Parts: sequence; structure tokens; C-alpha cells
Amino acid sequence: MLRWFLSLALAFVLLVPEGLAAGPTERDRALEMAREGVALYNSGRFVDAYERFEGAEALVHSPAFVLYMARARRNQGKLVAAIELYEHVREEVLAADAPEPWRKAVRDAKAELPVLRERVPLLRIELPDSSGVSVWLDGVPLQAALLQGPIPVDPGAHEVTAKRGTEPEVRRQVQVPEGRAETTVELSFGPAWPPGGEAPPPPDVPQKKRSKGMIIGGGIMAGLGGLSLLMGVSLGLPALVTSETVASDTTDTMGYVAIGLLAGGAVLGGTGLALVIVGMDTSPDEPSAAVHLGPGSLGLTASF
Repeated sequence: MLRWFLSLALAFVLLVPEGLAAGPTERDRALEMAREGVALYNSGRFVDAYERFEGAEALVHSPAFVLYMARARRNQGKLVAAIELYEHVREEVLAADAPEPWRKAVRDAKAELPVLRERVPLLRIELPDSSGVSVWLDGVPLQAALLQGPIPVDPGAHEVTAKRGTEPEVRRQVQVPEGRAETTVELSFGPAWPPGGEAPPPPDVPQKKRSKGMIIGGGIMAGLGGLSLLMGVSLGLPALVTSETVASDTTDTMGYVAIGLLAGGAVLGGTGLALVIVGMDTSPDEPSAAVHLGPGSLGLTASF
């Protein structure tokens, strides 16, 4: 097996056409890199193998070097980069006297490329309005033309970022499975408003409303309730003092009337205050009302 590896690596370099051949030193270095690349590739160390073949290709061009670079990227899961390398090999224009390993590399690329394409997923980025928007995919800026259709990506996790003007950027994480299926990620910004202006209130927040009738009616009821309470106290205290010394029908009647006035005043005053509170608003240019109740005094303040 080792002998086969060495022979393959030697063929990559020695079968370069005469007119394109590099100096002996570069050929020797390319041969050494190719030998190491083959060994690393077959041991599953695809990152290191890619680096060796890339170095060999920089010294001496061979479609076989590029083919193994494509295979190393494919086995790393970097399918998009692998497709680009495969296409370079497939499009190689060979001379009539090109060596057979070169021809085989081109044939292998043409056979392996369609199979690889079926493994590459597609990502579609949707923006309701893409004007003035910059978009990045995994930190790499995307041209506007790429947003018009699905983008080939490697399987796995990706991050899409969008920025418009001075607005906060929008980020989306998306997991893309392997295969020819298409995954869509949607990006949207909030409603725009003029620079320096205030943001409009959220549409789902109800605006505060007032009822003038409730304020006025509540104020009147609260005032009547307070007046009734005062009258009840005025009648109730003398009746209470008199009943302790002299029992009479007049004293009893005053007590009953006082109780009725106090009860009615409490109901009217409480209802009126509730109506005023519900109908009131803090806006200074709208009607408002307030009731002031203290020992021996009652006041109603209103503004319209």
C-alpha cells in the first residue's frame, strides 16, 4: 500500500508537461508534499492533507493536486469550497499530449461533482424590504444579488445578521441539514420613523379615554352625599344627647332621620367618588372634579 502511495505522489509531479515544469528543487519539494498529503489523506487527517496538496500545487500545477484538495474539503464538511475546487478541475483545458493522470483527475471530478451537489443544502434569506439593508452570513457580507435566490451553504449551524441605518441589528440562528432541501430564514425590522423623532406608541396599547358626564355626575353625587352626611351628623348628635336625658317622639324621629341621612350620604358620596375616579384623567386641559370632605366642611372643586 505504501508503495502505491509513493507511486501516485510521484506521478502527480513527474507527469507535468515539459513546458510547464518547474525547477528540480521545486519538483522535489512538491514530490515530498504530495507524498505527505497522500499519507495524511488516507489516515483521515484531511485538514493537514489539504495543506500539503495546496503547497504542492503552489509549486507545480497538477489537476490531481486540486482534485485531492477538493476531496479533503469535502471530507471536512466544507462542501461549498469543495464544489469550487471540483469545478476548477472539471473545467481544466488539457493539451493533446496531457498525461493520463491529469485526464483521470478531470474524469473523476466530472463524476464526483454531481454527487456532491446533491449533498449541499440551500439557504434562502427573506427580507420584506431590502433597501438600505446590509446582510452578513457567518460574518461574511453578502451582495444584494445573492438575496434574490437560495444560497448554497455547508450543512450545520449558521448565523444571519442584518443592519439598516442606525436601527439595532437583527440576528437569526439557523440549523441547515445536509441535502438539497431549502431552508428559509426571515429577517424583519420594526416600523421606521423619522430620524430624531419619537417612536409611535405600540398599536395594541389602548389609549386613555375620559367621560365628562361621569366626572360631572360623580362630582354632584359626591357633593350631595357629603351634604347628607353633614345633615345626618347635625341631627344625630343633638338627638343622641337629648335621648340620654329625655325620651320623646321628637327625639326618636330626629334619630331615625339622622340615620337615614347618614346612610344615604354614605351611598351617594361613595358612588360619586367612584364615578369621579373612573372618569378622571391627568390631562390638565380636560375637565376634572374633586371632593373635599372634612370635619364640619364639604367642598367640590371642578374645572372645565
